[in-house]
Amino acid sequence: MRTLLIQDTTDLPSLMRRLGASGGKADTVAASLKRLNPHLSLDRLTPGTLLLVPDDPSLDLATTHGVGAAQVNALVAELKTAVDAAVAAALKGLDTRATERHEVTEALKAPAIKRAIDADADLKARAGSVAAELKKEVAVDKEAEKSLKQLQTSALGDIEALAKVWG
Repeated sequence: MRTLLIQDTTDLPSLMRRLGASGGKADTVAASLKRLNPHLSLDRLTPGTLLLVPDDPSLDLATTHGVGAAQVNALVAELKTAVDAAVAAALKGLDTRATERHEVTEALKAPAIKRAIDADADLKARAGSVAAELKKEVAVDKEAEKSLKQLQTSALGDIEALAKVWG
């Protein structure tokens, strides 16, 4: 496998010409490019895009660079680390919210606060609203945690699939 760094905005037909793929070969190369780059739209490639190119000797590969297993493994490891770190940070944020909710709930139960709340109808209504909102937040956060874990599993699976495609 090889890589090609896109310098100017281009599209699939222009890329095929650049790689010297024509006729029936162009269809085969296009299919390979799509398989190697499922994360990209080949209809419009912008400068800075790193394209994976099949290591096909019939192509003009003069402007491409070889990719070794070490680079692929390093990229896969970096992607996995980034996904894990992002999910861990989000989960830490959810834990912080849970701690804050617990502190507010405990403060509302303190005897002096409870007496003040019970003595004022408006304050009692507001405290009831706060308690209800805190319960809603618990449900929202549980769903967010579940979604984050599913996202993590899916992303890591996608990274593994790309690693297999990349070699």
